[in-house]
Amino acid sequence: FYDDATGGLLQTAEYHTSCSQPIQLGDVIGNATLVGYEGQDGSASMPGAPTPVDVDPPADTDPPADTADVVTSNLIADGSKKVYVDLTNNGAGAVTIESLLAEWLDDGGDDKKLKKIKINGVEVFKQDIDGTSALITNFNKGDESDRAIAAGQTVTIEFEFERSADIIDFDLSIDFGDGLIDLI
Repeated sequence: FYDDATGGLLQTAEYHTSCSQPIQLGDVIGNATLVGYEGQDGSASMPGAPTPVDVDPPADTDPPADTADVVTSNLIADGSKKVYVDLTNNGAGAVTIESLLAEWLDDGGDDKKLKKIKINGVEVFKQDIDGTSALITNFNKGDESDRAIAAGQTVTIEFEFERSADIIDFDLSIDFGDGLIDLI
């Protein structure tokens, strides 16, 4: 998303669609609401929605340096109840996880109930979430410092499920304050 006046990058967002998660008018993506779309097989718009306008992004669309340098270095899904993701902050400043979107699919096609999330062993979220995805915007355990990643630091995020997680596909997007960034 770009600022109309300055052309500066305001937010990046990832919008996942598939047969099981089709595009729906009214979907919220970052700070925007989907009011219309044009696709290969047609288009749709909400009544009263403005006419879409094609906008070329400005030439310098690099993401902010503090979030562009956070990289995943390891994903472990070993068939236990847990999935581990290592994140390294290669940037010059600290970043804080504001929200995250995790999506998973296991080998049997079963929904796995997410039970809790830990960062470096500290519980930051605990709540049963059914299904195959979780958008966490309210971390109900720990405090903001537990979600901070200092420059040069590697942290391990642990996702614990209700039962054995034979995960064959795991996607993770994290918001460091500038919108969700797709990491895995």
